[in-house]
Amino acid sequence: MKYNRAESGNVLWFILVGIVLLGALTMILSRSGSSVDQSGDVEKLNVQASQIMRYAKSLEAGVQNMKIQGISENEISFANSDSATDYTNTSCDAADDRNYPYCLMFDSQGGGLNYKIPSASWLDSAQSAETYYGDWLITGASCIPNVGTGDSPGDCNSSSRTAELLLILPYIKKSLCQRINILAKAPISTANPPVESGTAWDDGSAQFTGSFSIDRHIADNPTVDIQNIYTGCFEGGGGTPAASTYHFYHVLLAR
Repeated sequence: MKYNRAESGNVLWFILVGIVLLGALTMILSRSGSSVDQSGDVEKLNVQASQIMRYAKSLEAGVQNMKIQGISENEISFANSDSATDYTNTSCDAADDRNYPYCLMFDSQGGGLNYKIPSASWLDSAQSAETYYGDWLITGASCIPNVGTGDSPGDCNSSSRTAELLLILPYIKKSLCQRINILAKAPISTANPPVESGTAWDDGSAQFTGSFSIDRHIADNPTVDIQNIYTGCFEGGGGTPAASTYHFYHVLLAR
């Protein structure tokens, strides 16, 4: 049999071309798979952020509706059986026929809402030992600069009259915090959430039980991001909460 070098060379050429094409196809599929994964992650974060923000807006609407019905801001009770935090408000109890149970946010005759337990998928499990982890913190002891009557951080926490009624979801994942700031369309840094300048709340005593106090504010230093922002997410500043932890907030009632 006569050996044909030309044919042998052609075979080798086709083999080399096939190897190159296979490598290119593998690279394309790998990149495509990576893009799909990234797209899926973003979509998941969008869903989670939207769920949190919608629930916050529903509570805000509940507060406004109760005020329209003649319930004062001090009478609103967030007491419920699903929260790990005690929100008992003595201004809203069965002994007061005038406002009970209409002062209960989580009652069909009051705010008409259900308490929504935060999803574990939203939370940074490394912070599970922290106070208020896995729960909503509803507080009347903090202020957002230029929301309501408090302007600068110094004035913001100078009087209980400037304290907002705030909803906070503490200790969420950084990626979710970033996505919330994007969806909120507020002038807040989306790459790195603004850092709280000090202490945002007092552990164990910050929950709203019928009275407002002004021990704290949520503001960055210098105040360039967290001011006049009703919905957003921030990083702890080294006090409470700690640095490298992330926290959603929404103003239920500006004061």
